[in-house]
Amino acid sequence: VMSVLRRIELPPLELAALSAALADLTERARPALEEAEGQIEAALASDPLLQRQTKWIRVHARIKDLVSVARKMERKGLESVDGLDDLLAFRLVVMPTETRPLSPDGHRPERMSARDWEARQALLCYRVLEAVHKTLPVASTAKGALLKDFIASPKPNGYRSLHSCALVRGIKAEVQVRTAEMHHQAEYGSAAHWLYKADDRRRDAAHQVWQRELGFDQTTGFGEPRRSPVKRRGAEEGR
Repeated sequence: VMSVLRRIELPPLELAALSAALADLTERARPALEEAEGQIEAALASDPLLQRQTKWIRVHARIKDLVSVARKMERKGLESVDGLDDLLAFRLVVMPTETRPLSPDGHRPERMSARDWEARQALLCYRVLEAVHKTLPVASTAKGALLKDFIASPKPNGYRSLHSCALVRGIKAEVQVRTAEMHHQAEYGSAAHWLYKADDRRRDAAHQVWQRELGFDQTTGFGEPRRSPVKRRGAEEGR
């Protein structure tokens, strides 16, 4: 971490002040994040459609770390953390059920078309985001946006996700919603810039990490992922 901090061009006093501000934010926000995380999970569990149409939904909360904050402030030319909407963040990863429509005779399952599968994934993400904002009020971003829909309009690199902003005890928190398939592409697929320069061994190791994160079982497929505690790192940095 120290070697990275040395490459950040903030003056030492400003960096120290930023570190103190983040430490204060962490102390104030951690209990609020944990409470909100539980409220979100309860809202998702009470939604009958999501209970039927998903195997699981992983909720992960994080507080942005000093290195990521400093880098983003430099990149955006910000003088204060007030211009950042993602100091706090929730990432929700959705695993749809493998339900397939029945054939006309009512017996043999047909394979769902790719178009229908994509539409189903999108609808589940919108439903999850709706459930989140029934619990946490919507907040506008620093640019005034209420929603960034990278599912309807993916980024050029293929990145897909819903991004919105919520209030957690008066503090803005970014909310990201995506399916497990979208998450895999964002972290380890074409949308993951760092993998372009990785060798095969690093790519394989990254894929194994992703499988562990999402509770993948080699024999039965995806199981129930472990619930993550609130961490300082984990949700997407710098998107």
